[in-house]
Amino acid sequence: ASARAVGGAARFAPEAPAAPFPAAPPLGITPPSNAPMQSVAMLVTLAAATPEERRKAGITQTGEGLSRLEALHKELVTGVVGPQRLLALREWTRRRSRPDDPALAAIMDEVELRILVELAKFDRVETR
Repeated sequence: ASARAVGGAARFAPEAPAAPFPAAPPLGITPPSNAPMQSVAMLVTLAAATPEERRKAGITQTGEGLSRLEALHKELVTGVVGPQRLLALREWTRRRSRPDDPALAAIMDEVELRILVELAKFDRVETR
């Protein structure tokens, strides 16, 4: 970084611009502090994508929600549900986008509703 005087005070300017978005973590691992940047990055990517690319992204996102829901059901069978599983489901509902395709949007709405019902069950148990 190099120093330069601005209004009588030295300020440091970075030598190289920082990357605009952090690298996306692997599926299933979403750090909460990074979530807003990932959501913005996803929206920018979707806005620049072709309709076919947006549709594929919507299908991938729906599949991710279903996978997270299935993982919760497997944990329910064993009797131990980790807090990370619930956080992952909540995060999916927060960052999901709305597909242009009405049929895909309806499927994604159904997945989201199922996830919200499961999360509500845990919220009800925690408040007792």
